[in-house]
Amino acid sequence: MNIYSKLHALSDRIPISVYLGITKQKLILPFYHTVTNVPKPHLKHLSYYRTKDDFEKDVYFFKKHFNSISISALGLKIKRPSFHITFDDGLSDIMTEAVPFLVSNKIHATFFINSDFVDNKYMFYRHKVSVILYYLENKELLKKTSKFLNIKTCQVIDYLINLEYKDNKHIDLIALNLSIDFDEYLKNNKPYLTSTQILELIGLGFTIGNHGKSHPNFDGIDLDDQMKEVVSGTDFLNTFPFKIKDNYFSFPFGSDNRSNEFYKFLYKTNKVCFSFGVSGLKRDEQKRHFHRTEMEYVGINGSSIIKFEYFYYLIKAIFNKNTLKRVGDEW
Repeated sequence: MNIYSKLHALSDRIPISVYLGITKQKLILPFYHTVTNVPKPHLKHLSYYRTKDDFEKDVYFFKKHFNSISISALGLKIKRPSFHITFDDGLSDIMTEAVPFLVSNKIHATFFINSDFVDNKYMFYRHKVSVILYYLENKELLKKTSKFLNIKTCQVIDYLINLEYKDNKHIDLIALNLSIDFDEYLKNNKPYLTSTQILELIGLGFTIGNHGKSHPNFDGIDLDDQMKEVVSGTDFLNTFPFKIKDNYFSFPFGSDNRSNEFYKFLYKTNKVCFSFGVSGLKRDEQKRHFHRTEMEYVGINGSSIIKFEYFYYLIKAIFNKNTLKRVGDEW
């Protein structure tokens, strides 16, 4: 058993009430991408999903120890232990596997979408890679791709997994070499929410937020393009047919390296109410920015994930690492 496993086992023995009492941290923000028992090719080779059984157990744990609150309530003083669930990437599986359960249990949730993917117009590059990896389960196609890329067969998987947003055209060429048609895949599998489904979510009382236009890692694009990603997503949601008035933004791939100046643009210029990262249980120099806890760990139940976050929070407190500091002057 490695040190991480030992710490995880230790953290799991401590009741959640003890963590709440010691840390005084009453808010948790669990986040997911989607819920499915049988991941389709665009998810099969990623860890971007939670099984239905695990998800429902997570929610029962949250309900037992925390109070479900709306996203707008994050601006109020949290008096009781509370939680708000969010989903990133606007994946369509949530409509059958998560939404009915959330509705029946009266759970608040926010769904962050990428405007390029709505109505299955375009495909996230990581999902493209997962589809390619699905085809490469065929050894002959793996050899073909190895030859195409001019690398060893044993190197192909790692090579593909490490491709980035800037490699989108290269990913398309790899797919073309395998006769994979992403447009056809989008048409047949409909991995993303449609406009009609988004309106249905709004009608059910859920919140829709902005996850950017095309899901790049902001660390890999310049500042102007980062801003365009935010503005494009906001404009998309603010106009017909959605006409969303309250803007919420979750950063693709996290938010740790954004400066105070970027948050000034986010809140003042783009009129974002709250923004969200993925750094677990942590405070932030920016009071309107919240960190969420990833829940998509295979084989680990929700209570263990949350308890470890609290345990890790206490360890960080020893080194005064509980608050994320930003570059530039706070405004």
